[in-house]
Amino acid sequence: MRIESSKAAVAKTKNDKIRAFANLMVTDHTGAGTKFKQAVTDDKLTPPAEKFDAKHQALLDDLKKKDGAAFDTAYVKAQHDGHVETVAMFEAYAKGGDNARMKQFANEMLPTLKAHLDQVSKLK
Repeated sequence: MRIESSKAAVAKTKNDKIRAFANLMVTDHTGAGTKFKQAVTDDKLTPPAEKFDAKHQALLDDLKKKDGAAFDTAYVKAQHDGHVETVAMFEAYAKGGDNARMKQFANEMLPTLKAHLDQVSKLK
């Protein structure tokens, strides 16, 4: 969701700070996805489905319908909420996950995810 919504932001926003953040999201989350797939492959795990769940698909569809300030507000809110959720999930897995390789991945990604959360919080 972060990559797709950020691609939309790059195309739609007129706000340079939001565009810079969106470009960062595309780059960082694409790289994180590659590292995640490698970790899954390394441990011979079953990868999760690549399709969005209904909630996230609806958020993306709604976001793509917006323009201007309404788009910017919705994008920043979605990124903020998503990063809050993701940081919490990664922290929980890093502390109590059952797979050592995936715990390592979670620990490696946490500083970047927290930095993203800090950046998007400043955009609010």
